[in-house]
Amino acid sequence: MKAARASFRTSLLSLPAVALLGALVVSAACNQEPAVPAADIAGAVVWSAGERAEYALMEDDKRIGSGVFTVKRSGDAWVLQQEYRAKLSDVVAVEVGGDLKPRKVTRTIDGPDGPIRMDVVYADGRAVVRADNGKDEGVYGADVPAYAYDNWQGTFLWRTLPLKEGYLAAYVNMATAAPRDPVTNTATVRVQGRERVAVPAGEFEVWRLRVSSGGGTETAWIGVDAPHPLVRYDNGSNTFELEKFRR
Repeated sequence: MKAARASFRTSLLSLPAVALLGALVVSAACNQEPAVPAADIAGAVVWSAGERAEYALMEDDKRIGSGVFTVKRSGDAWVLQQEYRAKLSDVVAVEVGGDLKPRKVTRTIDGPDGPIRMDVVYADGRAVVRADNGKDEGVYGADVPAYAYDNWQGTFLWRTLPLKEGYLAAYVNMATAAPRDPVTNTATVRVQGRERVAVPAGEFEVWRLRVSSGGGTETAWIGVDAPHPLVRYDNGSNTFELEKFRR
């Protein structure tokens, strides 16, 4: 098992930064949010089956790839999928229930050295990750704390919040679908204000959100009008700009 863990961690570290596009940044942040008690913050579902959002992935004003977010229905669950294509392919799907709590996560990263697949199951108070790179297999896990949502559903979760001037809330962010034990941090969401932004898909009235977790920050621009699409997103390394949106 130790050999498998080392092999998987080596595989992860060798991947380009673009492979971690959906992950919360863990670099130092200059301005920390005040302590806010974590809670179940999910609001009402705002999307519908068949929704599709296409993004340009930018780095220093240069396009480096593309991203596609889609929503599907599977029984009583929603499947929230993100697909990134740049130096490699990275596809993540999170299955959530009506309360938007995670049930399953699947992730496949496909690059020059072949695919790495991670399957996560939330059950009985645990999140268990099974990772397979075609040569080694590993199993990792951690307890799921109260008020936890999966890191990979964040950009969907924020759209459901009752956003308004001064909104401030916190939840537990659980980073899974990586070849290591899941990691948890408290994520704080603050609405910094309302503004108008221009992206390839057009101009939008948006709420600007600052999301702080694990000593790092992200910024998301969420459309004011329903269904509150993610219009722009800066994860600290790359920026996503909406190109097309279809309900």
